[in-house]
Amino acid sequence: MSSSIIYTYIYVIGFLVLTWRTSKSLKQFAMIAALPLVGVVIFLSTRTDHLLLRWREFMNPSAKEMWYMGNNADAIQAAGWFGQGFGQATPRIPYVLYDNVFPYLIYCFGWLFGIGVGVLILLFLVRLWNISTVHKDPYAKHIAAILIVVFGFRLFWPMLMGLGILPKVTLEPPFFSYSGMNQILDMAAVGLLLSIYRRKNMIPSEVGEAAPMKVA
Repeated sequence: MSSSIIYTYIYVIGFLVLTWRTSKSLKQFAMIAALPLVGVVIFLSTRTDHLLLRWREFMNPSAKEMWYMGNNADAIQAAGWFGQGFGQATPRIPYVLYDNVFPYLIYCFGWLFGIGVGVLILLFLVRLWNISTVHKDPYAKHIAAILIVVFGFRLFWPMLMGLGILPKVTLEPPFFSYSGMNQILDMAAVGLLLSIYRRKNMIPSEVGEAAPMKVA
């Protein structure tokens, strides 16, 4: 029902990852994954003009009508290693919220800051992966795996998009952008992960059948 293409990608990929981890066979995975894949194809076939516009902008950011990618690239190139200072006006970036936040932060604080943010994002995702591998409860492992997909796309895509490596989409990064309720949900997801990790040793790897209850 949403008109957001990128969120459709993220949720479908997350669903496919969960299906792959829980399916018993390749045939079962193919049967379950067929419906969302057909839905994505139908979804994209109704928005070909929009997709072609985004692709042209990505391939030719210097064109006058394709100003978004070129302006972000100019702002990042003008940043230098230490930036232009916090709160500096950036006339080439129309707004500094949502998907423009990474280019603006790099413009203000420099390339070193951008590299540091990229390293922190990578460490965060590695930490999520460690949670998904050390936990013994399958349900908790699946939750961690899904959140790796969601946070990975939402953190890396806006950053690489600002650098001109990926096409332009409307996707606000978690923890950085002004996004209202999404920030609360992101913090709740991190709290859920911390709760999962705290209980990693409470459930044995192989839980046997529950002992019969004794009735007085």
